[in-house]
Amino acid sequence: MSSEPSSSPRAHTDPDAWWELAREAWSRCRGSESYDLLDRMRVELDDLTPDERRPLLELATAAVGGQDEGLAGLALALLEQYGEPRHAAVVHRVARSLASDTPEQEMFLLCFLRVLAARGTDEHQDVVDAYLSRSPPATWHSSLVWALWPHRPEAFAEAEAHFMKETPPERWARTAIVQSFGWHKDAVAPVRRALAGTEALAHLDAALARMGIRDLPEVD
Repeated sequence: MSSEPSSSPRAHTDPDAWWELAREAWSRCRGSESYDLLDRMRVELDDLTPDERRPLLELATAAVGGQDEGLAGLALALLEQYGEPRHAAVVHRVARSLASDTPEQEMFLLCFLRVLAARGTDEHQDVVDAYLSRSPPATWHSSLVWALWPHRPEAFAEAEAHFMKETPPERWARTAIVQSFGWHKDAVAPVRRALAGTEALAHLDAALARMGIRDLPEVD
């Protein structure tokens, strides 16, 4: 994380010193600097084996329930990409106690839910499903739902269909919400099945046709 890699502690040989350096650098980040720091950390972590990463993930998991929400945000970003179910169990325990009454609280909760959606087991999905089934749809619904794909296709389809049925089509039919299917065409079919018999299906099909995704089969 230093501009001189040779002078920095290495993630796999001195995880405690590496995490402390990351914590200090994160505390100084302003604006987009945090994304740059995360990118540099991921470059290092991508080069490690799962066993070499494990001590760092333990340190990140310990930060999740701490008083420093900024540091927890860093830890959660790493756990979303590299975490294991046992790390998700800790994230789940903390997430169940979090409020989401203010925009700031809801955004903080989203960081936990993305870890659980991406890395948790079935027993960790209750808080994810509760958030995605809110009516009206939650503020950060679309930022979370793709974390379910492709490993929970039915939950993804139900959540995406819920959003489309409960939200006016002018708010999603010409947005990145539909454009994302251009990169994940295999996700179209389950969502269309979940929308069968609703007006939202026609709006989705029209939006997909504008993207060149046509000749879609009938759904029951």
